[in-house]
Amino acid sequence: MMSKRKTIILRYWLPVVTTSPFSVKVEGFLCDPVSSRSDKSQPYRSSAIVTAEGPRALYSRSGTEYLLDGPADLRECKRKGFSPALLDLFEGGFPRHYEQLLREYFCPKPKPVPCDDFEDEELDATFDPFKEKREKQRRRAEREGSKESWSDSDVDVVKLKSAKKLVKVEKKAAKRRWTKKEVEDLKIALGSIIPHADNQWENVAKAVRGNRTVEECQEAAAELGWKPNNGEEEDGEENAFPLHVQAKKGTAKFEIQTDKFARNFMMNGEEEDEFENIVPQNGSQKANSLADLTMGNLDDSFMEAMRKPNPASVKRPNKRKLLQQTAFTLDDSASEDNGPHVEEPNTAEDEEDDPQHRENIQRYVHGLQKSKLNQSKRPLSKKPRRLNEDVVRQVDQLAQMEALKERNRLDEEMEDHWSSDG
Repeated sequence: MMSKRKTIILRYWLPVVTTSPFSVKVEGFLCDPVSSRSDKSQPYRSSAIVTAEGPRALYSRSGTEYLLDGPADLRECKRKGFSPALLDLFEGGFPRHYEQLLREYFCPKPKPVPCDDFEDEELDATFDPFKEKREKQRRRAEREGSKESWSDSDVDVVKLKSAKKLVKVEKKAAKRRWTKKEVEDLKIALGSIIPHADNQWENVAKAVRGNRTVEECQEAAAELGWKPNNGEEEDGEENAFPLHVQAKKGTAKFEIQTDKFARNFMMNGEEEDEFENIVPQNGSQKANSLADLTMGNLDDSFMEAMRKPNPASVKRPNKRKLLQQTAFTLDDSASEDNGPHVEEPNTAEDEEDDPQHRENIQRYVHGLQKSKLNQSKRPLSKKPRRLNEDVVRQVDQLAQMEALKERNRLDEEMEDHWSSDG
């Protein structure tokens, strides 16, 4: 007794091809044989088709029969990659040679390609496609007067290109710019080391944290206008007056440099104090206040008067100190016999003449001025505002009370007036 075959009806069908391994299947929507309605919510895909007894009767290996109802779904076939010619063949059903047609279309055989190792004895082995290009380069170099040796080998061309790259890298490294921090480090190193020998310049290069060489540091120092001190100048070069004020305005260094510049300008570059040459006569106080104002050189007191216009306190001579000085000057031999001369400690006048002491005082005053300015610019706290609000509230309450009292007083006067009239 033969087993009954399973029959499945598909509508809106299309062939589906799998390439590895090659097989052909059919896909569509199941159709009810009783009501002949298709449910598009239930797509169905068959197993591999083995034979096609007709355009619309397909059989799988298991013996299931697939009947195709209606035309193929042309829109879905185009989306799957079917060509128009192939669509014409499959529009009414599966053709007779469907497997061969689909295999040639979806799995074409690769075309033969030339082998890389193919050699032909007739070809010229000496042919070089880059020979003409190198010949043009050689002629151009000869016209420009280049003395470089040209060769037809590729090795020389590679060497020439690598040499050009090295030259470009060296030029880029030499043109590296100095940053602001490196320039500051260089200035500090030059001021602290003051190099003369090669080993000192090496220390300067190490102090600059930028991997700079000695030659680069020397070139940068020359551009900055730095000159080495050969020992010909005097020891007081550190306190020399600045030719230009370079500090930032508003800083203590700016005030110090401007003060030194004004001194140098007013004193014509000399530091002699003409007022020290005036000797007191007969112990009078007028000798200290007299000065030869016709002298071209001015002293520090004039600059102090320009900065501080308030009158300075009068210095009176110390009689006890004068007596001690006269005693020492009268008996010089006694001081030599008694022992070595002992230097007196620095007085206040010596400290005033010391430029370092004057600079420290200016820095201290500048710091006080900045602290006072910062205190004046501080924002007001919230406490005074609260106090003001409380005061205003109390004043309003008092005003209301006074107005109420005045109103009561007027009411009483009116009552007294009407009572007296009655």
